[in-house]
Amino acid sequence: MERFKATAYCIRFRAGDAPPKAPPLPADGGSLTEIGWPDRTPPGRDYPEEVGEIAVWPIVLGVIAVMLVALPLRVFELDRYFVPKELVLHLVALAGSIVLIAKRISVRESRLDILLLLFIAWNTLSAVFATNHWVAQRALAISVSSVLVFWYARQAGATGNFRAILVACAMATVLAASAGLVQAYGIRSDYFSLNRAPGGLFGNRNFVAHIAAIGFPSLLWATVTARRSSGIILGSIGGSLVTAALILSRSRAAWLALAACLIVLGMGMFASRSYWRGA
Repeated sequence: MERFKATAYCIRFRAGDAPPKAPPLPADGGSLTEIGWPDRTPPGRDYPEEVGEIAVWPIVLGVIAVMLVALPLRVFELDRYFVPKELVLHLVALAGSIVLIAKRISVRESRLDILLLLFIAWNTLSAVFATNHWVAQRALAISVSSVLVFWYARQAGATGNFRAILVACAMATVLAASAGLVQAYGIRSDYFSLNRAPGGLFGNRNFVAHIAAIGFPSLLWATVTARRSSGIILGSIGGSLVTAALILSRSRAAWLALAACLIVLGMGMFASRSYWRGA
């Protein structure tokens, strides 16, 4: 009887009806997949239920801090922007690694993870034979920390915190664009660079433009899925600021990147048009 109930539940679930509560496990202790329950876990991943939610505050604070941190030392023109931002990246990677180790999370390697490990191995080999070991080691550290932050964000998002991460990315994008606009409209500061203005807190208008193009999808998602009207209003204002920063940056590469993002987003919305009609 339990197997029949579970099979009937799966049929209703696949037919598009609102799913009721999950059927109970068999009396002999078998798994739900053995009685017909669909396994929705992505291949190559293992998220144990006993892990619980993973703290997401290191990513939220880090993604905002990396947009705002800079040094007023004009002797090191671009490094006064790069070095503190890289430090924030490494601190977030360290905090995320500590959280994952403390949670004792074990994840089976997927093809994406294998490609990332191969990328790190190739970077390490390149750093060994590089002519400038200082620059090579610095680039390798950025790559390693970026992969660690990606793994940490993926695990945190899988436990239900993906919205906080995406909203933080949207806020960080608006802050970076706002700093560029502040400089574009005549505000002077020791933290702004006059070379390739308006670069805001990145020191280069191209950097701000690319950050705006990269973060625009998260801003659009946060605005469309906002649960309150205030969120929609703030997201719309943020979108206007990001668009203005992109226009004033005069970065053709960023414009092309934004166009590519909009094309991909448009394809996704067209593919899910039945969902938006029913919303």
